Amino acid sequence: MEENKYPPTVREISKGINLNSASTILRYLDQLEAAALIKRVPGAPRAIVIKSDHSLEDELQRLREQNEQLLARLEGANA
Repeated sequence: MEENKYPPTVREISKGINLNSASTILRYLDQLEAAALIKRVPGAPRAIVIKSDHSLEDELQRLREQNEQLLARLEGANA
């Protein structure tokens, strides 16, 4: 958002974090909104407002770690 002065789309977020699942990105956005770290306008593709940069970074790190744990479990189950 700092570069373009407007929020990214779900597709741009997925490209930026190298995750091709739009449903996972939307779930993460839902979790961030539930934690009151962001605010979104339903139906608007670029309507994300960050509430707190520091808290957002902490929550994103927690979600990344959670995603890595889930992927490790799936890989272990398929081995």
